[in-house]
Amino acid sequence: MCWKEVKKSCRQLHPRLIIPDVFFFIIASLLVLFLATFTGINEVTPEELPIHVENNFAQLLVSLTLLALVTFFVGARLKSWKLFMIKEAIGKKKSLLVTSFKASKAWYARVIMLKILYFLILLLTMVVALIVYSFIEPFSPFIASVITIALVLLVILTLFIREAVLFMGNTSASEAIKEAKKAFIRHKWHVAGTAAIIFVVNMLWMYVTGLTPEGVGEPYLSMVYLLVVLLISAWSTLLVFNVFGSLPKAVSVSSKKRAAIKRRTPAKKRAVKKRVQKTTRKRTRKRARR
Repeated sequence: MCWKEVKKSCRQLHPRLIIPDVFFFIIASLLVLFLATFTGINEVTPEELPIHVENNFAQLLVSLTLLALVTFFVGARLKSWKLFMIKEAIGKKKSLLVTSFKASKAWYARVIMLKILYFLILLLTMVVALIVYSFIEPFSPFIASVITIALVLLVILTLFIREAVLFMGNTSASEAIKEAKKAFIRHKWHVAGTAAIIFVVNMLWMYVTGLTPEGVGEPYLSMVYLLVVLLISAWSTLLVFNVFGSLPKAVSVSSKKRAAIKRRTPAKKRAVKKRVQKTTRKRTRKRARR
């Protein structure tokens, strides 16, 4: 399995890795509070809520759309920061928070594109799953449910290490999707085992939080629970990165190109050099004529 990577991820875990998530939680909470005050929802009782929504539907729709867009783009920026710091932790580097935040800007567009592609793939999967369910459900609702859930889980597992491929492989978003799929096909049990470990750890923590009597230690205990959840999230990402790095054929697109350059014979290198020189001379002549 991947117990070596589990231990390695525990050693690499550091509180600084949860700082982007803390920022996102604060920003999202402030945005929700602002919109709740702006739309007047925080002053409405549960009984009055349906009438309030009906009377202010357009305003609420615009507010929710703006909230979704702002949280998406802000979340993507903070996500690129978090993943960049995790990449540094894997490589045993530790730069200043401000430095890592500035350096992660180069990944921002790719993280956004990866999120969009993943969302579209999941959306398409859900549509296909619903179509399959509608065909099988009249004959056997149980089998239809099992096939639908299995289809969705298969797609999630296929793209489970997409973020690790994007950062560790230094690829584009589309290439990260392709390479994640290839890695899953070659090492399906390794990837599935990693996902299972992360799932079990999260379920165990949910069970532990459920044992606490309601109202005990509020609100301090809630803050502790949140911090532990964020630490588990950072550890899970570290684990996925470490597992991807341990895969025998985890070769990035950029490293493939570098390997191809290294394999060039002296004759090929001379030919490439001549082409570059020829192109440079042509450009020089054109500039001279002008």
